[in-house]
Amino acid sequence: MEQINNKLGKFLSDIIKLIRKPVMSILPGQLSFFLLLSLIPMILILGLIFSTVSISINDISQIVKSSLPANTSSLIMPLLSGRGIDYNIWILIISALLLVSKGTKSIIRVADTIYGIREKNSIKITIKSILLSIQLILLLTFIIIFPILGTRILHVLDNFKIVSNMTDNFIYIFNILKWPITMFVIYINLKVMYKISPNKPIPKDSVITGAAFTSVLWVIITALYSFYITHLTKYNIFYGGASNIIILMLWIYLISYIFVLGMSINASYLKNQNDLQ
Repeated sequence: MEQINNKLGKFLSDIIKLIRKPVMSILPGQLSFFLLLSLIPMILILGLIFSTVSISINDISQIVKSSLPANTSSLIMPLLSGRGIDYNIWILIISALLLVSKGTKSIIRVADTIYGIREKNSIKITIKSILLSIQLILLLTFIIIFPILGTRILHVLDNFKIVSNMTDNFIYIFNILKWPITMFVIYINLKVMYKISPNKPIPKDSVITGAAFTSVLWVIITALYSFYITHLTKYNIFYGGASNIIILMLWIYLISYIFVLGMSINASYLKNQNDLQ
């Protein structure tokens, strides 16, 4: 028991030291800004998907308005009700993706700094940053659609008979399984991102601690955000759409901060393992 307490105390002490590092005051803000930009290609991609399936724009409008907080849907609907696959849309998607890649490039640079790597191959870093951007966008899309809005979307689909034979039992099972599934998906993606971010091979085992730490906190914070937009959106009566935007920005900043902290935990763990050897 005493040994466990000592390990826990050392782990918490290491986290406090990592929080005080200069990188923790810079990169989370940069990453959260570019994650906000990632909402643009995410919404545009969803619009393209909706335009290719047999769901009318009226049904889409009802789903968005019923699933998202008040006033937020008015910002999204013009993007979702576009003309489908269009030359200008693809330019906008690619441009937004390149902007988001600036944030993932910062992740790579910081990972190299944390692990003491000097990598000057800018082409390699650019390609890797774009791939990481795509992965982050897909992961963020999953988090928003599945655990945050999943239950509300299922209720709307059932009410509008878009999906037939939707039962309360199915929604009940979904509510039980959505958080374990979310945890698993986040954990797998974080392991991959933590593993490939540094420009040198690192042991797979060295990213387990940071990925698990980040996954647990991401799920907790996402659950709180989901609870807010489900039960507390009545505050829009007083504050309008500003409260929704502030909470969205806070959620994205917190997951960005925890992501960087998890990366630092991995680097600290690897350093400790090397010192023991």
